[in-house]
Amino acid sequence: MQMSFEYRIYTPSSAAPFDAVANVLRQAHCDIDVDPHERRLEILDAASGSPLIDLSIEAAVFRLVTTLGPTRNAMLDAIGRALSGIDAPWRIDDA
Repeated sequence: MQMSFEYRIYTPSSAAPFDAVANVLRQAHCDIDVDPHERRLEILDAASGSPLIDLSIEAAVFRLVTTLGPTRNAMLDAIGRALSGIDAPWRIDDA
């Protein structure tokens, strides 16, 4: 069983930050399932079909759950750079 890690991304829960995060994830993982109505995305492992990343918006915070191992730190750094790139205030905490 894979270990999962959960984070809260504190940033405005609007379309621009969500799109910035989705674009970062899309660059690293081509196959993304985005639900534009729910503002939710999911990335599945190509080999096993198990979830690698699940991103959703809950109230005023993004909820990110991932089973990525050591590469999750690089992913979190890239998300922070993308949010800074659109001048969105942000903070990422362990959930």
